[in-house]
Amino acid sequence: MKQLTSQKLSDLAATEIVSYIVREKITPGEKIPSEKFFSEYFGISRPSVREGMSRLMSFGLLHAIQGFGVVLNNITIETYFKTMENSLLTRFINLSPLDVESIIETRLLLEQHACRCFLATGTTEDLGAMRGLLKDLQESVDNAERFREKDVEFHHKLVALSHNPVISNLYSLLRAPADREIEMLLKHDDLKEVQKWHDRIFDALEQRDPAVCDYLRTHLLNAYPRWLIHKEEH
Repeated sequence: MKQLTSQKLSDLAATEIVSYIVREKITPGEKIPSEKFFSEYFGISRPSVREGMSRLMSFGLLHAIQGFGVVLNNITIETYFKTMENSLLTRFINLSPLDVESIIETRLLLEQHACRCFLATGTTEDLGAMRGLLKDLQESVDNAERFREKDVEFHHKLVALSHNPVISNLYSLLRAPADREIEMLLKHDDLKEVQKWHDRIFDALEQRDPAVCDYLRTHLLNAYPRWLIHKEEH
């Protein structure tokens, strides 16, 4: 029997369950032992085991099948990114001006890379979803909340032009902490100006114009000075 004593038992249970899965070479789709088994194996209460297993389920490692038991999931890179992206921690992140500047710089690299991919190998069909979002943005300049939602979608579709799922998922992680701080500073009157840059970016993509990368730089970096000034004033 393996006794757990030094830390919170549910945390240790989660860690040790993972170790057990690796040690016993359990594969995706296979059932893992029951709460009762782990309770006796670790020498702790079943509620502690249950809490530890629930934590692993929330991470996407396990899932329960009614009438069968708990099964090991197939962890793909998509699962990995989604678990990180949905973390409750994102709502508590406190960003400094330097943090935001670094995130914008990284975003710019990813978005410009996606545009270069499109200029090299993209098709008209790739722009279909963006065209619809552009119309939604144009119709939302009087509704700041909806505009910001569509703005996020627009830039996600832009990055998707790379046809690289890792880049798209990485971009999602970068947007989560930065958007909350930056976009709250977009005043209502700014939205029409922001929309003009969306139009320029899309038109340049349609025309296969390399200037799209310059438009992106101006569009993204325009937000940063306002953000920095706002922080300095408070």
